Amino acid sequence: MPAPRTALTLPTAAVVLALVLVSGCSSGGGDTSRDAAALGASSADNTTATATTGIPATGAAMPPSASGTPAAQASASRTTAVPSASPSPSPTWPDLPAELQAWNTEPKGRMAPDAESIHLQSRALIGDMEDMYGSARGAKCWPERPTMWTDMCALGATKANETVQKSLALISHEPAAYFTTLRANAAKITKAVSTYRTNGCAKDPASAKTRQTCQNAAYTIAQAYNSLRDGFNAALNGH
Repeated sequence: MPAPRTALTLPTAAVVLALVLVSGCSSGGGDTSRDAAALGASSADNTTATATTGIPATGAAMPPSASGTPAAQASASRTTAVPSASPSPSPTWPDLPAELQAWNTEPKGRMAPDAESIHLQSRALIGDMEDMYGSARGAKCWPERPTMWTDMCALGATKANETVQKSLALISHEPAAYFTTLRANAAKITKAVSTYRTNGCAKDPASAKTRQTCQNAAYTIAQAYNSLRDGFNAALNGH
C-alpha cells in the first residue's frame, strides 16, 4: 500500500525541521547569554580597576597637554618680578639742625663781662631781620621752596650776610676766647652765602651735583638767624 507510506514521511520531515530550528535558536540564545555574562564580568573588572588605581583599565592613554604638566603649571603660577628702580632718598631739612644745640654739651668757660648787654642788642637786630626776610621754612632760601632758585633767595643771602657782619661788629672788641659759638656759626653762614653765589644757584642750574650743593648752602642761609641767635645765647653760658 504505497499511498499511506508517503503521507507518514512528510509529517516526520516537518518535525525534524522544527527540532533543528528550535535547537539552533536555543544554541544562539545560549551564546548570547554567555556573551552578556562575559561583558558584565568585563565591566565589573573595569570598574574595580578604576576604583583601585584611579586610572581607567581600558581606552587609549591621553598625553598631558603642555599647560597641564606640573612644570608648566608651576611656571604659570610664578610671576616674573621686575625690580623697580628705587628712587634716591631726598635730603631732609629739619627746622633746627642738631649742630645749633651742640654748644649745650661743650665745656663751659667764663661769660664775657658785657655778654648780657650784647645779647639785648642782638635780639633787636635778629628779630627785625627775621620779620623782614623770614627764617627757616619761612625764608625764601628754604631748600624745598621754588624761590630758592631765584633772586629772592639771592637777596635773602645778602641780608643774612649783612646780619652776620653786624653781629660780629657787636663783639669786635671781645677777646677771641669769648663768643666762640657765635664766631663759628657766623663763619658757616658766610661760607654758605659765598657757595650760593659762586654756583649761580639763583639761575636754577641744571646739574644735579650743583643743585645739591645749592640746596645745602641755601639751608644754612635759611637758618642764619637761628644760628646767630644760638651763638649769642651760648655766650651767656660761657661759650
